[in-house]
Amino acid sequence: MRGAIRIVIGLALAATVTHYVAGVAGGGTPSLPGVLFTVITLAAGGWLATAAETRRIGLVFVGSGVLGSIEPVLRLWTKIGFSIPDLGNDIRFDTWLTHWLRVPQALLVVLIALALYPDGRVRLRVALWFSVAATGATSVAVATHNWPRGDGGAGANPLALPWDVAWLVQLGAYVLAAVALLIVLTSVGLRRRTEDRSTRWVLLIPFAASVVVLVWLLSHDALPYEARDSEWILIALVCAWTVGLTAIRRRVARGRSPAATVSADGE
Repeated sequence: MRGAIRIVIGLALAATVTHYVAGVAGGGTPSLPGVLFTVITLAAGGWLATAAETRRIGLVFVGSGVLGSIEPVLRLWTKIGFSIPDLGNDIRFDTWLTHWLRVPQALLVVLIALALYPDGRVRLRVALWFSVAATGATSVAVATHNWPRGDGGAGANPLALPWDVAWLVQLGAYVLAAVALLIVLTSVGLRRRTEDRSTRWVLLIPFAASVVVLVWLLSHDALPYEARDSEWILIALVCAWTVGLTAIRRRVARGRSPAATVSADGE
């Protein structure tokens, strides 16, 4: 299992970095924040998946990184000379796919990893159910909405739902995502009340991160254009959570060490 995970991470990292380097060398401007987010989630996920205490969250991070690597893989596939079928309206399958895959890539971190924070256990199981449902519903809403709009409101997405249906799907998905986030934060808060003192400070990280996200959203228009990319805030979240989870791993490792055992016996 671990060997398979390492192979997947290695292939995803290789494809992501190769695509970025090739794009820069070719005079293009590939998204640096998107590449960094994919690389960091893959690296952090691989690190966290090596310990039982953080394995589930590590696998969620790896899943997010793999979704982010699909676009580089498809772009390299076309550069090699292979073709990708059209969906109609001059929209290729890879354009449509990578357009909405960014949604589950982000929500895996924002909702599902947060629901499992910090050790893979969920205080309110409904938080995980709502997180999975919100991720799926929001992905469907983005995959079937009318984009990009052309003259007269016509869209290029051949799989777009009629507007009288699409707005209901989008509204339901976004409401579900908001409710899921509230339930997840409630679950983490309840966990914090029952944990020991050394773990409580780690459980403050998600709340602090939520405040940072809120401030970022409120000041979005005042930020420099380069800083408005949503991947930057996701990178900050992954890094903050990885630091907290590493602290959990160290504390557990110290508790299992022979020195700790002798000390406990001596008392």
